[in-house]
Amino acid sequence: MPFITLRKDDLLVQYRMEIKKERLRDLILACLLAEGEIERGMDGQLTLSVEMKYSVLPYLETYISEYDLGESIQISAKRGQVKITSNDMEAIYESWYQGDFKIFSNRMNPKNMTFQAIILSLNLFGIRKYESLHLKTSIQKEKLPMLTHILRYHIGDVSIVPGQREIKIFNVVQLFDELVDTLTVMDSFYLFRFLSVHDRKKLRA
Repeated sequence: MPFITLRKDDLLVQYRMEIKKERLRDLILACLLAEGEIERGMDGQLTLSVEMKYSVLPYLETYISEYDLGESIQISAKRGQVKITSNDMEAIYESWYQGDFKIFSNRMNPKNMTFQAIILSLNLFGIRKYESLHLKTSIQKEKLPMLTHILRYHIGDVSIVPGQREIKIFNVVQLFDELVDTLTVMDSFYLFRFLSVHDRKKLRA
């Protein structure tokens, strides 16, 4: 059987396609980590729908443009609604859902989540309240303790507490300080927004 030699250009295209696929999956996981839901249409196609604040849409649009994801994502700015389709949605749905319930996972497997998905989710859906960063989620409550362990695996030993349909991250200064060197400029800029004036003074100290 003859060997098939891939040209440099072919390898580059293949690499870009893999990156594009991974970044789309990261965005899907980010939405599911929050209150995004996957539903099956009358035609059998699975679509993820989620609502976003208007203020974070520029961040999302930059992400979509950087990784050429426009063909898979529809944004309705007036409604603040985002819809995502993907060939991988079926596998993700089978992993994340049990019947009509979004369970995240039945296994303690860090591969069910990614670092980039967590950062995306915090920047797109996070809300700063007092001393903690809150992320509202529609994942079943009994699965949240396992989820918090997996979040710590990816972002470090920060204080993460499961709440009532939400996840709370305490010591936001520590979170930012530990992650900033691993983030893109855009990711770090949006995460920086969650720091209070007092927090920023701590960083400079």
